[in-house]
Amino acid sequence: MDIIRLFLLEDVKVAKTKETEQTKKLLNELQTFETDKFFDISLLKASLWPYQEIGIKWLWFLYVNNLSGLLCDDMGLGKTHQSMALIAALHKEKSFKYLVVCPTSVIYHWEELLKKFLPSIKVYVYHGIYRKIEKFTKDYDLLLTSYGIIRSEKDKLKKLKFELAIFDEIQIAKNINSLTHKALSNIKATMRLGLTGTPIENYLIELKSIFDVVLPTYLPSVSVFKEFFINPI
Repeated sequence: MDIIRLFLLEDVKVAKTKETEQTKKLLNELQTFETDKFFDISLLKASLWPYQEIGIKWLWFLYVNNLSGLLCDDMGLGKTHQSMALIAALHKEKSFKYLVVCPTSVIYHWEELLKKFLPSIKVYVYHGIYRKIEKFTKDYDLLLTSYGIIRSEKDKLKKLKFELAIFDEIQIAKNINSLTHKALSNIKATMRLGLTGTPIENYLIELKSIFDVVLPTYLPSVSVFKEFFINPI
């Protein structure tokens, strides 16, 4: 990641090595989100708009390159559909385990959309007094739960491993010292995807906070971030 940041700076000379050449290739691919690995979203029973097709292409690019990220389209532009398309692509590869964390107010809306557009994915709503994590690990593909449950059962959930963890309305974790931020940071996932229409609600430091959830160490420490990005504004 440090080498990528260096290449993005003008007039920085980096010694030519196998690693830097691979990074150059990656940066060139960033322009078009092209990868050598084909993806198939036929499990998604919905059509995507052209801009959403670009979105899933980008998400797949992140996954193939072992990266995570934030999808920050405005409300109503289909962040949910793009994230479901990514699940469809992954499930075509292998029967992975997935996690979706969202506000309690939309948990059943998520359930409805998943069952409608991804009927082949077995969804377990981990909410309510009768929830049992053992039932999910044995019989289901996707764990759908709320931020409240993630906070209260962080020690239990951090033992699970997911291929993809989706955090809807991730700005909820904008306070780096909050229990929500700490609970999300403990989740084990190959790829983390944060969804939000407001990555910055009040302060620029909020952007760093949610980046620290999905892509830890990508952005510098709080003091360095303030020195280079916040104080000059």
